Amino acid sequence: LLAESLAHLIVTVTDAHLAGDHTLYIGRVEYLKSFDGEPLLYFQGRYAKL
Repeated sequence: LLAESLAHLIVTVTDAHLAGDHTLYIGRVEYLKSFDGEPLLYFQGRYAKL
């Protein structure tokens, strides 16, 4: 787990699809916990806050 993250998820992978040189995973969320705080964004090569 990452310190100061805004959410923790436990996911069961239910499927996987090859897409070029990537694999796309489909999953079912088994557990979700969210926390208050400002989200951190990554856009156009920079980090920012909302």
